[in-house]
Amino acid sequence: MAEQSQEKLAYILGAIYGDGHFSKEAKVAFGSTDIEFVLKVSEYIKQLFDLHMIIRRRKLSEKNPNWRDFFEFSSKRLYKKLKHFDSHFTTVPRFILSGNKKVKSAFLRGFFDAEGSVEIRNVKRKDGRIDKIRHVKCYNNNLKLLDSIKEMFHDLDIKSEIFHGKGKNYYVVIWNYKSLNTFNRFVGFEIKRKQSLLNEAIKSYKEMQTRWKLKDYEKVINLRTATKFGSTRLDKLLLRGGIKIPQSTIEAWIYGRTKVTENKSGGVQ
Repeated sequence: MAEQSQEKLAYILGAIYGDGHFSKEAKVAFGSTDIEFVLKVSEYIKQLFDLHMIIRRRKLSEKNPNWRDFFEFSSKRLYKKLKHFDSHFTTVPRFILSGNKKVKSAFLRGFFDAEGSVEIRNVKRKDGRIDKIRHVKCYNNNLKLLDSIKEMFHDLDIKSEIFHGKGKNYYVVIWNYKSLNTFNRFVGFEIKRKQSLLNEAIKSYKEMQTRWKLKDYEKVINLRTATKFGSTRLDKLLLRGGIKIPQSTIEAWIYGRTKVTENKSGGVQ
């Protein structure tokens, strides 16, 4: 199979693993509230298998405007094309795990379009500092599948961790400027609202806080150079010296690629 075709198949499978399933009636069923996502999956199916998916709209609520419409399709003909992946539905297919970065990225993009979310929020710490949290998350109750996803992230030089949620649910998390930026470069989202949030998260790292002096920035960079520590350990080291800088600012400085200089008011920019 040509590389481009492998990428499209990987994306389709990632999307189905997230928002679809192989039914007992020998059908592939798929659906989402994001019509652009459903259209992208059906477009790739058309290009790869010359199959036209009939998309149906289902209203989830007639009264609540916050409940978005649901778009779905199912196909026996598509099942015939993908049936050899049915018995391995709980694990990532071997051609993806052993594939190149583009193939792995395509599967991850499809899966995160389906199951992923971007979280941006402020958290007040015990010492009064405000940290901005920026995460890309993905929930799933299949731990083996998430382990494979973490393995692919590692191959793409993206730092991630798996945590236990409620009940049988688990989630994989990506954080820090470097990993979010690498995720954006290799994976990203086809869904515009999710991609917009990811862009916002990455951009916020670059917005330096002018209340910090150039000497504070230089102190962080010098410690980073001497210790090779990440933002968490640098934060603790700085606190011992009485310097309270939000961890998100430390991340922006040590992982950012912009040159920081002193502005007219004495702060960094």
